[in-house]
Amino acid sequence: MYRIKSSFKLNNSNIFFLLWTAYTVLYCLFNSSELVYKYTILRRFFNFGQYGISIILILNIIFLNKYNLKSMLKYLIFALLSFLMQLNSTDMSMLLLTLFVISAKGIDFKKIIKFDVILKLSMVVIIVGLCLSGFIDNYSAEINGNFKQALGFSHPNTFGALCYIILIEYTIIKLNNMKFIHFVGVGALWYFVLNISGSRTMGYTFALIYILLILYKYFPETFYKLPTKIGFIIVTPLMMVASFFAVKMYDNKISWAIQLDNILTTRLSSALKFLKLYDIKLFGQEIETISTRAANMNHTRTMILDNAYIRGTLMYGLIFMIFLCITYMMLIRYLLKNRKAEYVLFSLYFIFVGIGESYMINIIFNITMLMLIECKFERFSLTDLIKFSKK
Repeated sequence: MYRIKSSFKLNNSNIFFLLWTAYTVLYCLFNSSELVYKYTILRRFFNFGQYGISIILILNIIFLNKYNLKSMLKYLIFALLSFLMQLNSTDMSMLLLTLFVISAKGIDFKKIIKFDVILKLSMVVIIVGLCLSGFIDNYSAEINGNFKQALGFSHPNTFGALCYIILIEYTIIKLNNMKFIHFVGVGALWYFVLNISGSRTMGYTFALIYILLILYKYFPETFYKLPTKIGFIIVTPLMMVASFFAVKMYDNKISWAIQLDNILTTRLSSALKFLKLYDIKLFGQEIETISTRAANMNHTRTMILDNAYIRGTLMYGLIFMIFLCITYMMLIRYLLKNRKAEYVLFSLYFIFVGIGESYMINIIFNITMLMLIECKFERFSLTDLIKFSKK
């Protein structure tokens, strides 16, 4: 008799990609598509699936990841902090974020990008295919004067977010070999997605990052000069401070803040409502949000908090957001030191989008957080930052 040999090996990398596939499929199909509205029981499968994935990730970290005692204790502290935040919320995204980041240790990020772009593209093709075939509805709405279509997703912004991330991942993978026709093709797809989804914040931010990626291809040294490096490293805490400052100025009825609120389609006024309803806590709390669609279905008012920095602070706590800002500073410093500015620009996409969308703190969308495991916390100081920037 012949024995069938399996090519699948039980190691950290294979388990990580298997669970990443499972979570992405669950999230896209059972949480973010029209299937949830057609078959409401799917939401339960999504919740049960999150628990199952979390348990396997924990077992994977304990038995298949090769950490020394010092590293294991450090990651245990991170996991404990996320667990404390999890106690104040029914949302499991924080715990899964932490577990996926720890499990990503030692896995080449470019390998993750190559895998993720195919996975996300498959999800978009499947869901849009189900929509065009008439199996699920195409949710469309006129929001703030813009006509948006979701093409099978539960919200047009979800469709837009996934498409823009796919385009950025493709650009990063092919950047060195991209020619004029490829740049035009990606630009045409951007224009198509922008007009279908109407996702202006993500669409315009993509255009900015896309231009910077093209400039990086032809003028790479510009991105390693002193002013550029300092700007990249401090941009995350600046965005967080700017978010709270803008809301405070809006509350004080400063004219430029009122105009900015109109540009950002009432995101400042919405954030102000939440800051008045909820106190800022160290480990976060459960907050109630009501989407435009849910509000229309239940004949109630919307309660939307799209700013990632304020949402993260209220929902996951001040400790989490300060920690995230510091780790992104460390990550960008690490990437610049290793001359990987393309990954810095990928991170900047979510950092900038965080002003108007909450995808920055969602691991399914913001996969750059998987690189946070590479940060070196023990050797970072303001003096170290200045010395590094001068190199």
